[in-house]
Amino acid sequence: MRNRLGATFIMERYSDIGDSGEFSWTQNSKHLLVFVHGFGHTAPNKEPVYWDPLPKLLGSEEKVSEYDIQYFTYASNKKILFNPLNLVRGYKEIADYNDISDRLISNITQLSRKKNYSSINIIAHSFGCHIALVAAAEAKRTSKFFVNKLCLIAAPNKAPWQARFHYYASFRRHKHTKTLSNSKELTFNIKNRVSELRSEEPCTFVTHIFSEHDDLVVDDKSLQFDHKIRLYQPHTWHRTISGAQDENYRLIRDWIIGN
Repeated sequence: MRNRLGATFIMERYSDIGDSGEFSWTQNSKHLLVFVHGFGHTAPNKEPVYWDPLPKLLGSEEKVSEYDIQYFTYASNKKILFNPLNLVRGYKEIADYNDISDRLISNITQLSRKKNYSSINIIAHSFGCHIALVAAAEAKRTSKFFVNKLCLIAAPNKAPWQARFHYYASFRRHKHTKTLSNSKELTFNIKNRVSELRSEEPCTFVTHIFSEHDDLVVDDKSLQFDHKIRLYQPHTWHRTISGAQDENYRLIRDWIIGN
């Protein structure tokens, strides 16, 4: 499913990884789990690759069979930061994160209408955290659906120099780098959206997993979460998971199945 915003909803179960077939509902699926990738993903329809090795590892977990697991993707290519041509035309080709969040809301709404899930949960990485936060808060505000648990992995609140340079070099016309280039806006979005999700019943349980060695994340004491986990890994630490016994893998697994 692709639309004018370049946003796609990939409907696959972990058991169907590697197949291009349509998503198949399972009788014992009670929960919905949505993965939202970060900025710079360059492989459309290959979302499991972005999240490797989590899909294969989670596929062997018995309790994960109770989840319908989806991947949400949107047009974002980190090469735009270094392509001079995109300083002019790039802003026309990529949607604003609010527009992408609207598409995420639309897709989850469609899925939740087809099946009465016991819970809806989202795992997001990097720029995807901002998309997921906007979507979850707006869905709650408009009573479209309720996100029970939201796991933010390395939610950036510090603008990278590449994004700042690209935004100003493109005469402030590029929508993605407009957000990515503004540390205050990134922090404001996290603080306000999390506050919305936690302030009134029903409350979303928000977890932030961040790294001590991440140049894009500052441990801002003003940002309040239900659970905060500090690691000593790179920004894309989920890609360094070595196997089922890896403590970082068990961290994600236990968050999903609620242990």
